Amino acid sequence: MEPAEGSGNGNGTSSSSSSGSNSSGGWTVGCLLSKKKQKSLCFPVMQEEAAAVGITLRAIDETQPLHQQGPFHAIVHKMTDIILAAENGDAFKQAQITDLLAWEQSNTRSFLIDPLEKVKKLLHRGSVCDIVRQCHVHDTGGRSAAGPPFVVLNADTVDKAGVLAAAGVQYPVLVKPMVAHGSREAHTIRIVFNDAGLENIALPSYLVQHFVNHNAVLYKVFVIGNKHFTTKRPSIRDLDLSAEHDARQSITFDSALVSKATSASPLNIEGAVSAVTAVPNEGLLCSLLDEMRARFGLSLFGVDVVIENGSEDLYVVDVNYFPGYNGGAGWQFQREFASFLRSRLETPTPPVSPQHHHARAHAPGGEIGGAAAAAAAAAPPVQDQGQTHAHAHAHAHVQERKEEHDGAPVVAAMVETVVAAGTAR
Repeated sequence: MEPAEGSGNGNGTSSSSSSGSNSSGGWTVGCLLSKKKQKSLCFPVMQEEAAAVGITLRAIDETQPLHQQGPFHAIVHKMTDIILAAENGDAFKQAQITDLLAWEQSNTRSFLIDPLEKVKKLLHRGSVCDIVRQCHVHDTGGRSAAGPPFVVLNADTVDKAGVLAAAGVQYPVLVKPMVAHGSREAHTIRIVFNDAGLENIALPSYLVQHFVNHNAVLYKVFVIGNKHFTTKRPSIRDLDLSAEHDARQSITFDSALVSKATSASPLNIEGAVSAVTAVPNEGLLCSLLDEMRARFGLSLFGVDVVIENGSEDLYVVDVNYFPGYNGGAGWQFQREFASFLRSRLETPTPPVSPQHHHARAHAPGGEIGGAAAAAAAAAPPVQDQGQTHAHAHAHAHVQERKEEHDGAPVVAAMVETVVAAGTAR
């Protein structure tokens, strides 16, 4: 039997013209990952573990057209920064996305891990929090798992304090940029204690989230398909919640640094990770992750969770796509990843759900739809002093692919939501 995609994100099985299968029944999976990501994940070890279960992992050269590098049963990617750069007008990144979507359209029995329209939900914190809010679950002991109360504000929002109060968001709060990836600024977080601090935020729009005291320990949950692995990390020390609207000055920190395993930030408490023995309730966590898998439609993602002091409720404070998967004890990412790929490639594709069918029937190209991309994809890239030959080559290839396939208008329409998603936020 030819390999097929696993449950949850199916677009079909691999076709004979693009499957990359061989006489021994092996599969070929392309990996569209940056050199930095390949290094952090120990890509050679990933290849060894995949080979042990009959899968050839092949690194994709992002400067070359995909049709020259296949065939592939599936493509694994981390396109978060590429999507954001495309949103900001990078012609080469736009061409990369168009090339990948053209591959997906012309190889309908192969699939992406994960679909771009699902991944882009994680790029903007407002959409992430909206979805997490729908994942609210409870256990029989009265504990719950959810996201902290939040609200999105703009620079011109009138009566910010009133908007916070109406949303149930109390000081202290965390103020986060709307864009969650792609730059150091995306990780610049502020702890704000009062209305004056909120008025000093110089961002066009931002997320304001209630701060939850959690014994200075963060739990990173790494999701691979139907499995998950949890590890502890240092986090922000508990704050005094009694002095409402007090005069404390806002605190700015880098969220990527304050929760590193080796963090020595003054916001941490030395020894807190080893001193705290509590772990997230496994039944409650599993229920939460099941909801998140279903609502985000993703297989590879990370969830940052804290346990509230006293109530022991779980709060999701961040979600990210294809995380580092490092620091877990008793498991090896590369082996688990190979097992996940094998399962996805072996499992028959589930029927299209009514909701998914409705989305594909009413939007050109499926859940990614729109008309403006036809012009964007068809127009030549803007020429400027910084544009390289590789940019022009990639765009020329996209134009060639559009002419080769009857699905070209669909591909053009599919690009619209991916590359223009951020402009509406």
